[in-house]
Amino acid sequence: MNILSIDRAKLSGAMQQYYDFKLTHQDCIIFFQIGDFYEVFFDDALEVSKLLEITLTSKFAGLPDKVPMAGVPISSINEYTKRLMFFNKKVAIVSQDDQMVQSGK
Repeated sequence: MNILSIDRAKLSGAMQQYYDFKLTHQDCIIFFQIGDFYEVFFDDALEVSKLLEITLTSKFAGLPDKVPMAGVPISSINEYTKRLMFFNKKVAIVSQDDQMVQSGK
């Protein structure tokens, strides 16, 4: 499920913020801080769950159906992003205060 094919206005507030970062950084896997976790959604979640062998789950995002989601604890983010970069993936980490705090490949 590609987030950019969805009408942004139908998404919840947090998912609209995620959408905006994904729109401007389409080449990145976006890790978005929600509480004590960095979470990825939609196609990013499908890809990350396979590459990192982590649980794929789902959540409501303002749409009729749940959307794919995967997450890692904040304390482990460096380990997981290094593994993704090993797979030649570009990663962006977004904090709760709406700022991109790290990006790399």
